[in-house]
Amino acid sequence: MITSVANSKVHLLRSLATKRGRRESGLFLVEGIRLMLDALQAGAIPDLVLIDATLITSSSALQRVVSECEHRRISIEEATSPVLESISEVQQHQGVVAAFPIHPARHRPRRQHSLLNDSALLLDCVADPGNAGTMLRSAAAAGLEHVYFTAASVDAFQPKVVRAAAGAHFWLDIHLGFQWEEDSSAPLSLLPCYLADAHHGRAPWQLSLKDPFCLIIGSEAHGHSAASKRAAQEFIRIPLPGHAESLNAAVATSIVLFEAVRQRLSEVRSGPS
Repeated sequence: MITSVANSKVHLLRSLATKRGRRESGLFLVEGIRLMLDALQAGAIPDLVLIDATLITSSSALQRVVSECEHRRISIEEATSPVLESISEVQQHQGVVAAFPIHPARHRPRRQHSLLNDSALLLDCVADPGNAGTMLRSAAAAGLEHVYFTAASVDAFQPKVVRAAAGAHFWLDIHLGFQWEEDSSAPLSLLPCYLADAHHGRAPWQLSLKDPFCLIIGSEAHGHSAASKRAAQEFIRIPLPGHAESLNAAVATSIVLFEAVRQRLSEVRSGPS
């Protein structure tokens, strides 16, 4: 039983709230029952799990976490409620915190038959963690496999992004520190790129999104980078007939990705021409 907030394992988990701590350990913080179960379902293996010993007997959901960990032979350490509170990034902890590897590719399931696993999402200078997490959630839901973050974007593994992504981290290959002028890897070298814009370009349903593509989302506050404009084959926009200057970037991302899903589902249902 861990009772002291000065414990080295507690110190490690608390350090994961910082970019430096994540970089040095190669781990990120996951807390909460739902996120923990999502991670286990995806086959991710945590390096460390702490459970609030006072809640196990009264919480069937927490008991399920314990059962799933035992089934996978993942060791669990019990701790006091004050210890969990000292680690938690939310107002009221849910009884479980864990440290997962940032790059657990060997455990991630491959969805070979997903409609969009041939396409990618690239976040360029996206600073808001809630938006970034929501984009990851939409990407996973739409069936993408690869999401790229430029070096100027928010850290994809900071706690606010992880919470907003609602488990998407465990179903995606997330590539950090993409450099426009240096990185020749996918998606830019292999895929046509569409740059989302509030005022210019064609609507997503006016484009054919049945073939592989990369969707680039830029900064809401500062606009597109010069590099993203050079990389874009075409601008893509969401028509706004109502009273709004623009859509939230995460909402626009979802609309484009699920328009691609719609087009591909339509093609599957109609069969080859």
